[in-house]
Amino acid sequence: MLSNYKIESKNIQTDKEEFVSAIVINKKGQIFRFIRKDNQKLDPGKKDMISGHIKKNGETPTQAMYREIIEETGINHEEIQIHNLGNMILPHPLIKDKQCFTFLAIIDYTQEQLNESIKEKAKEKEIEKAETLENFEDLKQDIKNAKSNWRIFYTEELGQKIDLAQEIFINIEKQRQIEL
Repeated sequence: MLSNYKIESKNIQTDKEEFVSAIVINKKGQIFRFIRKDNQKLDPGKKDMISGHIKKNGETPTQAMYREIIEETGINHEEIQIHNLGNMILPHPLIKDKQCFTFLAIIDYTQEQLNESIKEKAKEKEIEKAETLENFEDLKQDIKNAKSNWRIFYTEELGQKIDLAQEIFINIEKQRQIEL
């Protein structure tokens, strides 16, 4: 089963800035990337992943990830299945040693349903819409080709997190087929 993939989230107190980020995918295997609104101060119009800072009030990375997905998409907590892919230190031009807890988030939404939820229910109005990529290699290329503001973060370690997300998703699909 998938228990060997579950990494216990802990709120690690460090001097490093901590944030969370998710690779969001639906049950059909479509990977979502998000387009930021043009009126945003930070990265207007850029393609992005769902991400945000961990609050310093004792919030765990898992809690932060759920909060960010809910705030930015309007999806209910019960409609999100997340898997912790582990943490990594990412290079950042302004912040030294930025620690990122990376997750795979699986939702049961089509692109149209997700865009409707973003439009109507999102608390934070930073995202314009979601677009889909057909596979995990497309996600890697999207980031590497500077089509995403995550291009500054692309490292071999991020590539490995994307590969792990793909492996987890494939195993979930196999398990689902067995249960059918």
